[in-house]
Amino acid sequence: MLLTATDVGDLPKVAKVLRPEQAQAISLMLLALAARDGVITQKEIDAIKKCDKALGLSRIEIEKAIDSLRGKGSNLTTNL
Repeated sequence: MLLTATDVGDLPKVAKVLRPEQAQAISLMLLALAARDGVITQKEIDAIKKCDKALGLSRIEIEKAIDSLRGKGSNLTTNL
């Protein structure tokens, strides 16, 4: 799930037409995809944070979402 600058380059333009809840939904979808195998790597988190920033979201949002996933009794691990 590695993204380059050109992959996220248009996200700020897209973010201008999104409602905040839509931007958050995109971020959560990316997190769900990263967590699908039960492990979220630092590279995946960095890529999601990069997308979140481009979407105008707070960097804290992903940490809250990861903590929420861990708190639901899942076997989610992070390789940070």
